Amino acid sequence: MNFYYRWFVTVCVSCITIYASLAQPCRLVADVRMDSNNQSALVFMDEFTVVGDQVYFSGSECQQSPELYILDTKKREIRMVKNTWDRDADPYYAYCGVDPVWYFTRPRNLCAGKQGQVFFTGLHAELGSELWVTDGSIDGTQLVKEIAPGGASSFPKNLVAFQEGILFTAEDAQKRNGLWSSDGTEAGTVLIQDMAAVNIDNIYELTVADSLVYFRASNSNGSSGLWRTDGTTLGTFQIEQMPGGASGGSPGNLKFVGGNLFYNRFYTQTSSTKVETWVTNGSPGSAVQLHPGDTMPYGLAFGGFTELNGKVLFAAYTSEFGNEIWQTDGTPDGTTLLKDCYAGVGSGDPRSLTRLGNRLLFEAAELGQSRKIWSTDGTEAGTLILNNFTSGGRIMTHGNKAYFIARSPFHPNWTIWQTDGTSGGTELLGGAFSTVRHAFVLQSGLMVLYASGPDNVYRWWYTDLNTRLIESVQPIFMDNGGGLNSGLYQKIVALGDQVIFVAHDGNSAQVYRAEKGKPGAEPLTAFDHPYYFFGPNSLVANGNQVYFRIQVGYSPSVFETWKTDGTPNGTGPVLFDAGGSGISSNASIFTTFNQDLILRGAWNDSAALWRYNPLTDSSVFLHAFSSFSHPSFIPIQVGDKFYFTARQTAGSEELWASDGTPDGTYLVKSFGGGERIYRLFSDGQLLFFKADDGQYGEEPWRSDGTPAGTFMLADIHPTGPSNPYGFTALNGLVYFIARDTVQNVTLWQTDGSTAGTVLATQLPPSSDMLTSFAGRLFFVAEASLYGKELWTSDGTAAGTNLFLDILHGKYSAQPDQLTVFDSLLFFTAYSPEHGRELWQTDGTPQGTKMVQDIIPGPGSSSPLDFSILTDRLYFSAYAPDSGRELWVYMPTGATQVKSEAASLHSGFQLVPNPASIAQGLTIQQTGSNTTAEQAILLDITGRPLRQWMLTAQTFNQLDLAGIKVTPGMYLIQLTGKSGEPLAVLKCLLID
Repeated sequence: MNFYYRWFVTVCVSCITIYASLAQPCRLVADVRMDSNNQSALVFMDEFTVVGDQVYFSGSECQQSPELYILDTKKREIRMVKNTWDRDADPYYAYCGVDPVWYFTRPRNLCAGKQGQVFFTGLHAELGSELWVTDGSIDGTQLVKEIAPGGASSFPKNLVAFQEGILFTAEDAQKRNGLWSSDGTEAGTVLIQDMAAVNIDNIYELTVADSLVYFRASNSNGSSGLWRTDGTTLGTFQIEQMPGGASGGSPGNLKFVGGNLFYNRFYTQTSSTKVETWVTNGSPGSAVQLHPGDTMPYGLAFGGFTELNGKVLFAAYTSEFGNEIWQTDGTPDGTTLLKDCYAGVGSGDPRSLTRLGNRLLFEAAELGQSRKIWSTDGTEAGTLILNNFTSGGRIMTHGNKAYFIARSPFHPNWTIWQTDGTSGGTELLGGAFSTVRHAFVLQSGLMVLYASGPDNVYRWWYTDLNTRLIESVQPIFMDNGGGLNSGLYQKIVALGDQVIFVAHDGNSAQVYRAEKGKPGAEPLTAFDHPYYFFGPNSLVANGNQVYFRIQVGYSPSVFETWKTDGTPNGTGPVLFDAGGSGISSNASIFTTFNQDLILRGAWNDSAALWRYNPLTDSSVFLHAFSSFSHPSFIPIQVGDKFYFTARQTAGSEELWASDGTPDGTYLVKSFGGGERIYRLFSDGQLLFFKADDGQYGEEPWRSDGTPAGTFMLADIHPTGPSNPYGFTALNGLVYFIARDTVQNVTLWQTDGSTAGTVLATQLPPSSDMLTSFAGRLFFVAEASLYGKELWTSDGTAAGTNLFLDILHGKYSAQPDQLTVFDSLLFFTAYSPEHGRELWQTDGTPQGTKMVQDIIPGPGSSSPLDFSILTDRLYFSAYAPDSGRELWVYMPTGATQVKSEAASLHSGFQLVPNPASIAQGLTIQQTGSNTTAEQAILLDITGRPLRQWMLTAQTFNQLDLAGIKVTPGMYLIQLTGKSGEPLAVLKCLLID
């Protein structure tokens, strides 16, 4: 009989106890919130812009300064967009505590660019008010250009999307106003026209008209004019000049409709204004007066030019009819009153003119009545009030329906109504809302509302306008002036038999621990100083310690790195050895490497890396980089090296590698200017990533750590970027998703060679979250018949299909947070009956189920931050009575290994456990008097896969590179000098 087989049987019978635990529902671990007030305090919400499935807006919480936020409808979350001066100090998940010195204060002028980015004006204590750009991520949020250096502020305004970037106005350091263009880069941000040089002080109303932009301009003498630009200096000139004031007039309300520019001329007097209506084709001298107007009181609306059935409808004032709705064919004779909504000399004051099919909706007052929603087909007889309710203003459209906020005698609260433009087709949309404050309609047909429910608590809600299913979204902002409701805001880190996390106790953010099998959570820190809102943050597990960072001083900024072993006495600051290696006092943890810490910090006006050994308190200086950039991107370990990106020279994005020694830290390949390297992934042998070399666009690459071994795997999209993502290892191959030349979403596979990189199959649109599980690929995709659901693939066209239609039909369960744990795949999914809750599958449709309805009924607990600790799954979830707190779940049938079994486990442990296949694991000798000489990796059948000779030291790194292993349960046998078994350790390997 084979020795390993005999040994394995003996171990299974006498040494390791594996049993199925009783089913345990999800339970709340600890509630460290301050109070039970669930109010979502968006005390300030200003301007917004929509980019795809995301709403960017300026908002505030905790009575702090307004900042830039994203409402992400795919991830069902709201998050703050932050770009601290020191990104390592960024408490990304902090729900409260925004300081104007470190974050954007009052972001303004939000403008969605055509490349998916958002431009805005951000105020920074050191830079002043300048132009910034974001893609919604921390790394993707950058200063575009400091137009007025030295913190003088250029005050960018009038941002509009134009061509491949934006146009805007800004002041230079001498307060000279100018017209600028930007593509989102510093080099691509240029002055088009110095307006001060042509006696112009102010620019307003940049209005895009196909290939041109019109705007109005004025000077301190009161004269004004109408200008146009094609984005070049030569193409920027005035087309109409006016003296200004009561006699000369000035332009405003510019609107490009049907190939012509419509606008008003204002003749301002002491207590009234005369407003005329004009049109021009854009050439000098072509302006024609359409409506002479009359002197009118302040406070009325005008303009609103909107096309309907070949004519342009607008608001205009006359002394005979007041301010009413008119129509024009573009000629003075063809300009007539459409409807006197408020009969007589009173004003209906039409606003919110909105096209809906062959009708136009607008808001106006009726004689003796409140403001109503009207509908018109362009004739007086066809201009009618829709229904007897009071309008709240803004009208939105999707498909053949329009949506607006209103209230009626039978529905006294402000809520959402929908209409097809007829009285009979106007109805209440639904939802138990007390009051709706804000509403947005996205192109996907998703409506986002900020509204209060029956409990008078304001929350974010989603409703699918195609299905009219309404989902409550977990509020992120939990303060109502009285304190923070929900404590948990940092990722959960496993450490031995406990989890370490950061939460808010109502006074400061603290580090907590929750021990397996015990209720409650214990604080490990007691921070109480004015900088608590900056941390603790950036939790990193290393060996038997968790490291984190906190700011303890400001002006100048002072940061400290702390560590904890999970006990209050074992929690304190780390004093790095700054002797021979010169570690910066503000150094931060860049990554962990073979039980050491790789630190990043400033060094002689540069950025540098050090390797620090926590056991010996010694450090080694690895490399100094230029001042152009810190080493960036999340580093990744492959074998005996870790990889990262940096910029050694200006405009150069580079791939670097290090074996933890100065000589072994080197440049692998340079990719030219800009951020060109993304999504680093390893299968344990090679590095895979997306890169743009400046010639082929974003394509898949690989590297073995040598220049010759670093090359593009395939030019999938020869005429553009294929944008590969989702790199995942399965059965000795690496799979990823990319777009082909006709923008099809496709699945590719590679063995690391160009010849072995081939198309596997086409995928449904919006495929994402590629995850290896149970010998197959699982992912989320959207199809017209099923909506967004969970799919699976074996890498072939025939083996790629819908896994389970959780929310039947074309409606979407939108699975998210795919996480493999203990032979199960966990994820979150939505249903109208249960909201967004935790689900699990064993890889079969019949073995797929909801774990628990944490909030009974349609409310969503929205689980996040999954962390695995031996036989338990920890995560954060929301409940009405506790806010977002720490929860734990032990799956039914989970395997569990005792910490000691027949003395074969004492004195040794594996860290981390579970362990990443790519990064390997470490054997730690904790108490045995006998030194292990050899370690053997076995699969669950007892088959040996690899052996290592060990050294006589506390830590021994086990490198898994080159082993054909898939995620799952394995055993590590430790033997002594004579081959005698010393320990049998169970380990879970994950991607």
